[in-house]
Amino acid sequence: MLIMKDLDIIKQKIEFLEKQLKKLNTFEVQIKRLANLEKQLGPLSVLKEHLNKEKNHPIPERTYSRKQPSFEEWEKRILAKIEQHIVSKLEPYYRHLTDVEKRLSHLETSLSDLEKQMKTHSSQLNELREETGHMKQRQNMNEKSTSQPVIFQEINIDKILLDKYELNNNIAQLGIKDLSGSLNIGTTYEKGIIPPELAEEWKEKMEKLKQTHDSSYQEEDYAKMTSENKPPCGKTLSEGASNGQNGGEFDA
Repeated sequence: MLIMKDLDIIKQKIEFLEKQLKKLNTFEVQIKRLANLEKQLGPLSVLKEHLNKEKNHPIPERTYSRKQPSFEEWEKRILAKIEQHIVSKLEPYYRHLTDVEKRLSHLETSLSDLEKQMKTHSSQLNELREETGHMKQRQNMNEKSTSQPVIFQEINIDKILLDKYELNNNIAQLGIKDLSGSLNIGTTYEKGIIPPELAEEWKEKMEKLKQTHDSSYQEEDYAKMTSENKPPCGKTLSEGASNGQNGGEFDA
């Protein structure tokens, strides 16, 4: 931002100096025209004045110790005075021009330095962009290599029976994306969260499960008792054989 502001200031100064130079050029042209006119009109005006004086007042012949200046000398004197006047008027402009030239040279050197700095900054920016691009490519490659495919599957569960419950929030580790619903445990059971109709159904189902559980345990106990009290097969056969020998009936 500072560089752009400096450049704008430099441009404004250059425009101002160009305008001043144009004005000076116009002044120089006008001064040259005036000098040419004075050169052309100077001797003519002198001659006219001299002729008029001679016509109106004829000059008697006299002897002068000093010679009168010729027309060429008058022209030289007039031109010298004009030059002095022009130089005195143009001296501040020339000084200003020299200052402007010095400033312009300084600005040119500063502009060259700024261009060099801009080139170095642009090269550094390009290098940083290349490095960031390589870093992004490496990150993408590492993510692709390390990341495993995640399988999302929607599972709708109506009812869950829990024997034990531990408060461990490990749902994300199981691969479950989203879990919604309500869970009633302990004191929250039958307190407005579940409607009474569903609560009664739950009670009936739980009683049925208990009955089936108890009946299954009873059957298992009965089977164990019968297996323990049942006589061995060898004993029954020997008893039958003895009965046959003693004259008992034996149905084949």
